[in-house]
Amino acid sequence: MDTLSGKYKTDQSYEYDDLYQLIHVTGNTEYYPAISSVPDYKSTYTQDFVFDDKGLGNMMSKVSKETVSPLKVIGDNLNYNIGYVYDENYAHRLVQAGNRYYKYDANGNIICEQDGSFDDSENDVSYYKVEQHSEDVYSTDNGWGLFKDESGEGRGQTHRYRRTYTWNSRNQLVSSVDSNYSTSYVYGQDGQRSNKYTQGSETLYFNKMWTLHTDNGNSVYGGQYAKNVYLGETRIVTKLARADQKTAHEEMYKQYYYHSDHLGSATMITDWEGKEYQRIEYTPYGGTWVEKTNNSGSEFLPYKFTGKEVDQETGLYYYGARYLDPKYSMW
Repeated sequence: MDTLSGKYKTDQSYEYDDLYQLIHVTGNTEYYPAISSVPDYKSTYTQDFVFDDKGLGNMMSKVSKETVSPLKVIGDNLNYNIGYVYDENYAHRLVQAGNRYYKYDANGNIICEQDGSFDDSENDVSYYKVEQHSEDVYSTDNGWGLFKDESGEGRGQTHRYRRTYTWNSRNQLVSSVDSNYSTSYVYGQDGQRSNKYTQGSETLYFNKMWTLHTDNGNSVYGGQYAKNVYLGETRIVTKLARADQKTAHEEMYKQYYYHSDHLGSATMITDWEGKEYQRIEYTPYGGTWVEKTNNSGSEFLPYKFTGKEVDQETGLYYYGARYLDPKYSMW
């Protein structure tokens, strides 16, 4: 692919088993800046998958490797090896993926995930305290874990990853809490998300065409609204503007067009002049292999893998009725 900012060469190949389960993928990419015959980088990645032998479709192993030359960060860290362990009492309940462990409620919803095993004294109801403030508005306590010194006394907060989740009676996620964010989610009568807020930001979802985002950076002018334009069910452009509309023609200059692949994933985003704004390449389950934004790029566009919104607070893709964790390849 040739653009004004350079030239890309990318290919990916896939292998499947007799049950049409993906077992191997190889990807190669090169990026040549404009008017240069020397590549800025070359990258090759491979991922190998092993599934259970019972025909349940459970992933048992995922081995991911990547080389980048010269060494630089071009996307997610794709060097990892994950083994999967499932609860023998349930067909698909994952309890461990690599060093990450999971706890569930009675409905099968994840209520806690952390790096490192759970203490034997912990149980399913001890991870969070839920308070309801009004209809569909909940909060939960901090998701830090405490550690003990040699005397057995609690001395502070651990630095290992830990996140708790809270679900309502309709099995909708209403809060996620970790060391970085305490996020709450509200839903409309149609079951779709209508509000997402943290300590310093809030996003209102009026419908699939309109959102309003407010954070500490844009609250002085009422936040920033986004207008999504569709061709049928396919999002083709997002227009951004200040909510107070005091900047003339801002919406015209902040138009971002999606150029999607066969899955609907945004692989190239161009601005109002047709110039490259962002280029993204994905691994099969939505991991970010390459993400390059031009030098003037300051707007975060959340619609990426398969055209779905990725939540910055959790790194999960929101699919309406469920969420996708791209690294661990699990819903």
